[in-house]
Amino acid sequence: MTPTVLALLRACVEEIASAIGWRLDPEQAWVTGQVIGVDGGLSRVRPRS
Repeated sequence: MTPTVLALLRACVEEIASAIGWRLDPEQAWVTGQVIGVDGGLSRVRPRS
């Protein structure tokens, strides 16, 4: 098993906006039905309930 390094950082507004802007770019139309986590790795530490 490969160890995982987690950032566990809080994102600033610009970083979230960048991820949203990337997804809204027409060149990314091929990305469908995906959940793209922008959470600094938190979802890998705390399971969803």
